[in-house]
Amino acid sequence: MKKMKKTMWLVVASVLLIGVAGVHAEVTIETVLVGDVGNVADATSYGSVSYEYRIGKYEVTNAQYAEFLNAVAAQNLNGMWDSNMAASSGGIEQSGGWGNYVYAVKSIPDFDDDGIPNSHPDRVSGTGLGFANLPVNSIQWEDALRFANWMHNGQPTGAEDASTTEDGVYDMSLGSDAVRKAGATYFVPSEDEWYKAAYYKGGGTNAGYYEYATSSDTVPVAEAPPGTNSAVYARVLWSSDWSPNIPSVGSYTNAPSPYGTFDQNGSMWEWLDESDAEQADPVKKILRSGDWWTDGAADGYFSSSHQEVASPAWNTTIVGFRMAGAQTEVELLPGDANRDGVVSADDYGSVQLHFGDTGDVGILGDANGDGVVSADDYGSVQLHFGDMAGMTVPEPGTIGLLAIGLVAILRKRK
Repeated sequence: MKKMKKTMWLVVASVLLIGVAGVHAEVTIETVLVGDVGNVADATSYGSVSYEYRIGKYEVTNAQYAEFLNAVAAQNLNGMWDSNMAASSGGIEQSGGWGNYVYAVKSIPDFDDDGIPNSHPDRVSGTGLGFANLPVNSIQWEDALRFANWMHNGQPTGAEDASTTEDGVYDMSLGSDAVRKAGATYFVPSEDEWYKAAYYKGGGTNAGYYEYATSSDTVPVAEAPPGTNSAVYARVLWSSDWSPNIPSVGSYTNAPSPYGTFDQNGSMWEWLDESDAEQADPVKKILRSGDWWTDGAADGYFSSSHQEVASPAWNTTIVGFRMAGAQTEVELLPGDANRDGVVSADDYGSVQLHFGDTGDVGILGDANGDGVVSADDYGSVQLHFGDMAGMTVPEPGTIGLLAIGLVAILRKRK
């Protein structure tokens, strides 16, 4: 009886602790590999990176940031949620009182401010993703760094302290002087990292750069997605039946960067994790991309030559961020041409997309690891089809032998 009471008390205590600390779902950041190690810089002097790394395929979304807030911002001590996030273009609402704040992705109205029904698949009430898959906005520079700390620390739940948001990758006690530490698994990209992912053509160390992050030297067209060489800007969606007029991340499926990222032109200005020593005001931070509000000047704002600087406290509906991370693969998985950890039909497409590219071992499309994307890589994908990082699918004969061995073990035990 005493043992039962003790067990019941442990269960109750666990439930109470969960209630106090808060519960959140795991956040997964989908990334792409940026290889071509040691590539030359662009004429702007940016874009050269001497190591492999991964960068977010999309900007951080409202749903991902809301999970972060629910894990650590019950008191919102550092203002990581701002009332702008609940405004018309924002996507996260706060409820409850201090010490018990709860955050939720906003619901979608059936009609926009002009009384026009929402008909986009991501907007229709009760059927789409709503605000969840829209890029989070109204983000200050330090908000982005704290999110990176939280990801690096394993997405813990608890107060805003050194174990959750205040240390890890960035020591937030340094304020605007915080810099990335060595060994970071998640981080806000540097300008060179962001620039390379957006504009570098890939396929070698001297492949050259595009002018725009849509794999083009022609300014993207302002139009609704999916488009071709297009992006959201000039408030282009205001005349349609979308509310708000910001599309979900990755909506411009026909306008990826060479490495496969989306929305590095348009959508949101994105914070970078460093100050530029050449700036007259070293306190200001760097942003790149352009935004959905940009009106008629996309050729300038979107261009690889444009660098924006602003106070780290700037947090409006046109400012967001994306994550980057370390390349943690110790060795290449044979057949895995797109470096996603599994050999599947997608790898045939990666070989086709990068056919003819040459460079360091590990370039995208190089399924057999010889540094050249050729017809041999199709054979490597076929040979290893179904393999995953950390395991290999046995040949049929091997499966039979394993089965025979298992039967023998069971008989022996019996």
